[in-house]
Amino acid sequence: MSRSGLDFSHLKDLPSGKVATKGEWSPLTPEDLKFDGLGLSFDQSLTATGWVILGCTRGRVEVMHSQTIRPKVPEDLTGFYQDLARGAALYDILVNTPDFWTEFDVVVHETPPVGARTKLHGDGTSSKLAAQALWCAFTVQGVPLEMVQAQAAKKTMTGKGSKVEKKEAHAAMMKHCAPWVNGIEKVTNEHERDALMNLLHRFQFESGVTRG
Repeated sequence: MSRSGLDFSHLKDLPSGKVATKGEWSPLTPEDLKFDGLGLSFDQSLTATGWVILGCTRGRVEVMHSQTIRPKVPEDLTGFYQDLARGAALYDILVNTPDFWTEFDVVVHETPPVGARTKLHGDGTSSKLAAQALWCAFTVQGVPLEMVQAQAAKKTMTGKGSKVEKKEAHAAMMKHCAPWVNGIEKVTNEHERDALMNLLHRFQFESGVTRG
């Protein structure tokens, strides 16, 4: 992957994948995966950014590493000062984590929520600022980022098109995917499970897919 210049060709969200095709929904299986290579996925926020490194070779999937970043900032900071400090701290952690600077075939993060459409994330500021930290860390090094819609990933796991609770999607992933995802025990909390779910959804598409 080239690190020279910036690549903004990956700006739109991925399509919904297998669940968008005609016919009855069925759980995700290794046979549905078209991706071959190494992927890095983030479920980002200013307080807890879960990440997963996932390998896929001929349908064999393995969690290589999984962790959650929890930026620390001075306790006396509040409001915008606290948000911006957390974003800066997240950026600093990202650029100084060796695991992130290997050669990945794809790096994804969750599409920030639209404020008017979310109850759990307020106006979406945390996810947006954390996404900005990701973009500053990766794209300036010539590493393109892709966004994955959480709803599309939930649909892949459950077959439901709307109003899918996170717990329901996670339960479906653990039921249907855990038996064939090696090393899934390394994924230990909801932030890392979101990152894993989004990357499994992404693995339905080839490494060099162009989104439209």
